Amino acid sequence: MSDRFEGSPWKNPATWRRVVVVLLLLAALAFIVAPLLALLSLAQVLFVIGAGEANRNLRELGLSLARYAHEILLFATWNGEQRPFPFAEFPGEAKESGEEDKSDQSDQGEKPSAAGADDGAEAASNAGAEAEEVGEGEAAAQRPQPEQRD
Repeated sequence: MSDRFEGSPWKNPATWRRVVVVLLLLAALAFIVAPLLALLSLAQVLFVIGAGEANRNLRELGLSLARYAHEILLFATWNGEQRPFPFAEFPGEAKESGEEDKSDQSDQGEKPSAAGADDGAEAASNAGAEAEEVGEGEAAAQRPQPEQRD
């Protein structure tokens, strides 16, 4: 950390600024982000029940909000030095145009295959893409565990 302060931590203005920012971000997390995630989850349940599949836009918004909550928690626990939104870009908005084009083309080009098609291959490819984004250690923790049969 470049803001080394010689003397008592109680007199360090950088520490107090961070404490104030952390408190404001935690309040935003508790009173804005968490309720939005709860409403979004409820809306997704309704979409799945009504339409038979999750809404893509709500899924992307949920991912962005989850990443934002993660950034807040990293900063609040002193595990990260990068201040989250509104001091930096909101997560999920900084996609490269080429990356968006690939996802749009793959969604438009998907067609259900003939009888006997298995969704396992699609899930495996999605898990591989998530592993690249998240990192190998975290991706392993997110993978569903195989069912144990007796």
